[in-house]
Amino acid sequence: MNKVTIPREVAEAIEELRNVGMSNWAIIAIANDPSEYSYVIDEECLGEYSTTLSRFKERDKLLGALVNGYEIEQTPEERLRDIFIDAANERLSAGSDGEYYVGMMDGIRTALNTLGIKILGINVYAGARDK
Repeated sequence: MNKVTIPREVAEAIEELRNVGMSNWAIIAIANDPSEYSYVIDEECLGEYSTTLSRFKERDKLLGALVNGYEIEQTPEERLRDIFIDAANERLSAGSDGEYYVGMMDGIRTALNTLGIKILGINVYAGARDK
């Protein structure tokens, strides 16, 4: 079977609940009715992760993730970084057409700076300090 893609917070909830000994069945039960397991794990852990799981309404996808494994859905920032890196790589191999990719990279940086969003590798660089 194929792995499913789930949000990072759902993956973290699954892993944390598995780390405290919850089975796949228990994780599904917690997603459906967290009060069933309030006596098993501490309320803070249960509250945080059961809320995350109960908000994730795609139960078939949750079942698939538990049984077949999962990949973590990229955040918008991660997707944009991939687009930026692809443009940078294309610029290097495009020769005279490289200006298109330079423009794309500049546009991404300008949009992020205008919105006040900082993404490592695009408009913030490793070792740079926030000012």
